[in-house]
Amino acid sequence: MIVTATQADRIGPALLAHRRAQDPVQPVLDGLSDEALMRRYQSGDGAAFELLYRRHSGRLHRFVTRMTSGGAEADEIFQEVWLAIIKGRERYVPSARFVTFLFSIAHSRAADRLGFATTH
Repeated sequence: MIVTATQADRIGPALLAHRRAQDPVQPVLDGLSDEALMRRYQSGDGAAFELLYRRHSGRLHRFVTRMTSGGAEADEIFQEVWLAIIKGRERYVPSARFVTFLFSIAHSRAADRLGFATTH
């Protein structure tokens, strides 16, 4: 059976809801701050990363799209940011809000890619 994109859009949330209903840990994670989720991810909790991604992926992609005029370049930077989070998770120190950390990485990656200077 071939599933169209529209059908996948409808099926995806239903599957997520079903998965959450069967996962006793999910309600606990939903109530945690981003910083607490990142600390859990540092300890190896992949579900914590999934929740961080769900919370911030839409807003992050919109931010990167605005900085780059969209297209493949925005998608590449978006992926680079999440890879930086994955690869650098051991170095994360919650001295600032996670969202600040995330968007500063995005800004730096976009600035590097587009060739404009950042001020730090």
